[in-house]
Amino acid sequence: MDTTVAIIFGIVLIVPLFIVAILIKLTSKGPIFFKQERYGKNSVPFTLYKFRSMTDGAPVKANSEFSDIKSYVTPFGMFIRKTSIDELPQLINIIKGEMSFIGPRPLAITDEKVLRLRRQNGGDQVLPGISGLAQVNGRNNITDEDKAAYDAKYASHVSARVDSLLVMETFISIVKRDGIFKLESDNRSPKKNCWRKIMINKPSDISVSIVTFNNIYIIEKRLIELLNIFKLSKVSKVFIVDNASTDGTADFIKNIAQRDKLIEPILLNENRGFGFGHNQAIALSNSKYHLIMNLDATPKTNETISKMVEYMNQNYDINLLSPLVRFPDGSIQFLTRNEPTVFDLGIRFMGSKWFPKRQNKFVHRSDGYDHKQIIRNATGSFMLFRLKVLQEIGGFDERYFLYMEDTDITKSINQNGKAIFSPDFEIVHEWQRRNHSASGAKLMLKSMIKYFNKWGWKLW
Repeated sequence: MDTTVAIIFGIVLIVPLFIVAILIKLTSKGPIFFKQERYGKNSVPFTLYKFRSMTDGAPVKANSEFSDIKSYVTPFGMFIRKTSIDELPQLINIIKGEMSFIGPRPLAITDEKVLRLRRQNGGDQVLPGISGLAQVNGRNNITDEDKAAYDAKYASHVSARVDSLLVMETFISIVKRDGIFKLESDNRSPKKNCWRKIMINKPSDISVSIVTFNNIYIIEKRLIELLNIFKLSKVSKVFIVDNASTDGTADFIKNIAQRDKLIEPILLNENRGFGFGHNQAIALSNSKYHLIMNLDATPKTNETISKMVEYMNQNYDINLLSPLVRFPDGSIQFLTRNEPTVFDLGIRFMGSKWFPKRQNKFVHRSDGYDHKQIIRNATGSFMLFRLKVLQEIGGFDERYFLYMEDTDITKSINQNGKAIFSPDFEIVHEWQRRNHSASGAKLMLKSMIKYFNKWGWKLW
C-alpha cells in the first residue's frame, strides 16, 4: 500500500520536486540530495535520502548537539525544513521498502541513545516513517527518552486507524511548524495530540504463560479468578502449557479454550520441566511483554499487571520486573535473594535454625522489601519480562527440570540489562514447595550441580 501511494505521489510531484532541486543547486554550494546511513526496522542500516537544507560541510551530528543549528541552514533550506519539503525524497526509500509514511523516524548513529532505547523497548520493530508519533508530539523539542517511548507505543499499536490519525496530526504540525528546531528552553507543557484517542480501549501488549501438571483440583477455580484479572489488564493471550497431566487437567484446558479465545492451550506429550513448558509459549508469543506465573499466584489488585507494564514502559533498561510476594495471610515471602553459593543453598535445605544470620542476609530479610533494587535471584512464581530480550537469551535453560531455573534466568537477564524488584507491586502466592521430600531433594541437588557447572562454583 505505501509503495503504491509513494509511486503515485512521485509521479504527481515530479515537476515541483524538480523545481526544488534546481533552487537548491542555485542558492547554495553542494549536492542536491543529503544522503546518510540511518537505522530502520530491527535496527538494520540503510541509506536515507533528503533534500539538502544545510550548508555544504556542516558538522555531522545530532540536531540536539548543535548550539545554533540555524547558522548552518541555508535560506532556502530554512523554507524546505519549515514546510517539511526536505523529507519528500524519502519517497524513494518507501518505494524501496525501507520506510513507510508513518513510523518512528529513522535515526543516524549520532542518535545512539534513542537507538539503544528503541532496541530495548521494541520501538525498532516496525518500518521507520517520514512522520510518526514523536514528530507530532514536539519533534526536536522532546527528550530522547520521550522519543523512544512514543516510538515503542506506536510499534505496539500499528493500525490503519492510528496511521490515519497521525497523518492528520502531521499536516497540523506542518502548518503550525511545530518542533522544527529545538527550543532553548524545554520548560513548556507537553503537547496534547490525538494519542489518547488512538490508545483508548486498545489492549495492552501482554501475553501470559502458566505451566500445569495434575492441577485438576484447583485449575477451574483459579482460572475463573485469573481470567477476569487478565481481561481487565488487557492481556492479549494466555498460554496454558500442560506438562502431560494424567488427572484430566489437559482435557479441562482444551474445553475451556474452546469457550474462551483468550486461552491458547499447549498440551505436551511429556513432562520436560517448568522451563521447557514456558519456552513453548515464549516461542509462540509476539507481544511486547510476557508474564511468567504460577497457577497459584494472584495479583493483589486488578491493576497490578497494567501498572507493572506501565513501569517497564517508563524504564527501558529493565528487562525483568519482580513484585513483592506475600503469603495468603499477608506476611512477606522473603524472596529477594542473593546469588547462591553452595553453603547458602545447603544451610537453607537443612532448616532455618542453621546459621540464621547468614540465611537472613541471603534473603535480605532486614533491607530487601521496602525499596526498589536490582534483584539477583528472582522468584519464578511471577516474573514480567520484556519479551524481545527474553527471546534473545533463549528463554529458560531447559537443562533444569525444576529448581534453579528462575535463579539462572535472573542472572542471564542481569547480563543483558536489569532485573528489578519493586515493592510497589504485590502478588499473593500459595508457595507449595516439595524440595524437602526425597524426590524434591534429588531434583534440587541435580539443579544445583547444573547451575554451578554453568556459572562457576562458589562455595562461600
